[in-house]
Amino acid sequence: MERENQLDRFDASVSNFGNTMMQTTECFNSLNELTGNLVSAANNYIDLQRDMHKMDVQFNAYVATLDAELERHKGNLPVVERQLNQINQMMDKVLDKVLSMDANTDKEMDMKMKYMETLQTFTDKIATMMIKLL
Repeated sequence: MERENQLDRFDASVSNFGNTMMQTTECFNSLNELTGNLVSAANNYIDLQRDMHKMDVQFNAYVATLDAELERHKGNLPVVERQLNQINQMMDKVLDKVLSMDANTDKEMDMKMKYMETLQTFTDKIATMMIKLL
């Protein structure tokens, strides 16, 4: 009977060892899955850092391009300013001439009004162009 008892204990020990091995295998499988997830997360982090660096480089290139465009337009500002001053002086002369016109008849009054409308249209177009430039 003692021998049977020893065999039963041995069978129980083997069974416990088998269960322990199955649990150890499940633990290793879980660790393997966890390791895979960690590697995937690390790779995603590296990809994210690379993409952020790429976007940073592209942004800096864009800023440099805009700075170059700004410098190019800064050089044009004195020319544009002189041209606008000349246009303004000519428009002042035309306005003075139109205002000094005699408008005794209806025909002369219509002509004076047409000149004023043309001058106003031209002024509006210049203002629109300046808004677009700014």
